[in-house]
Amino acid sequence: MSLLVCLCLQAAGPELRGGWLAHDTIDTEDRRAATVRKFKRARLNTAFVAVPPLNGNYGTSDAAGFGAFLADAKAAGISVHAWFQNFKRQGEATQADFTSATEREAQKKWVLDLLAAYPGLDGVQLDYIRYSTWEACAAAKMQGVAETVRLIREAIRPRPLTAAVFNAAAISYRGWKPTWEGDVPQWYRDWYAADANNYYVRKANEPGNNPNWLLGPSFTSYQQDPPAWLKAGLLDASVSMQYTHVDQTWQNEVQIWKSFLTHQGVGHDKAYLGLGWMAATQWFEDSAFDAPALVRFIKYGRAQGIKGFVIFRLGQPGVDDTPLLDALSVDGPANGNDAPFETDVASPLRGTAPSPPAPAPPPPAGSPAGGSSKGGEGCGATGLEPFLALALAAARRAVYLNP
Repeated sequence: MSLLVCLCLQAAGPELRGGWLAHDTIDTEDRRAATVRKFKRARLNTAFVAVPPLNGNYGTSDAAGFGAFLADAKAAGISVHAWFQNFKRQGEATQADFTSATEREAQKKWVLDLLAAYPGLDGVQLDYIRYSTWEACAAAKMQGVAETVRLIREAIRPRPLTAAVFNAAAISYRGWKPTWEGDVPQWYRDWYAADANNYYVRKANEPGNNPNWLLGPSFTSYQQDPPAWLKAGLLDASVSMQYTHVDQTWQNEVQIWKSFLTHQGVGHDKAYLGLGWMAATQWFEDSAFDAPALVRFIKYGRAQGIKGFVIFRLGQPGVDDTPLLDALSVDGPANGNDAPFETDVASPLRGTAPSPPAPAPPPPAGSPAGGSSKGGEGCGATGLEPFLALALAAARRAVYLNP
């Protein structure tokens, strides 16, 4: 890599290079040491680690192993974040009801308890911060999920908060033209109307599909609205789980996120992208262990202003990670003699000493927990967007009070 390229990357700001780590990568001393070596070899700077069980809440990692890896990784200069699977708080098969204020408070307490148990953690990542079943947008559920994110955001400030979310370059049913099904967010309706040839229109017109379909991003089918969360300042970044080895699919994902965030007035650096280092599965048939593809994706994303990439996942039993580690960090045929992670960079998501959060604003008088589910109204008409506007004001005030 040339000196000019290195200087340009430094001038552009820090880049997140992360990896998700399951319990089987940290449960023994040998595996912990091997995982740290892999991160250092590939010049990754941020680990998202599956949390252990705590106070009756869900977790898959061993508590001692989690603490030991946290110490080892921090000593090696790696930023470590607790990776929660939120809708599973009460167990693998139990869906959390985010419309319940009691559940939302329990979610916040779960996060705070874990941070108290492991104060060295740099930040928190929310995963499964959604409902488990595909369904039409429901304003009450979307607002409940957003309120859960807001409570955690305010509680852990100034530690970084990110969320893993479903991908955008996918077909999710929204209705039959011109009728929208469910409480489709108003910002999405506006975005869709602004471009008669947008990605979802083109997908509806592909052979085998129906041009009368109204389609949209898959995350809203699970009551997630990460573009709105980012606009309201509830997250430092979202991570889209687009696990593919197909260039066009991944490029579509990048372009859709850029368009969504531009529409919301949010910087493209708030969208991190997942990299699928995994075999084909039922839900990701176009995934593969393809190191050169991931290198191409990183280079394309960088050229488009994306500032973060997270690998799912390193250390899978029976999988040799060496081709990927080499492709990321050592010039060779797999990367066109231009390794994307040839030099070390510090994580942009390093934690800072916690301070008391700014008080949240009171809810508007008479504000409902949810709203109407009439198809002609979006979440903007049912309470989510005014709620997020208040959250944005609170976030800005918190930044002012805690510069």
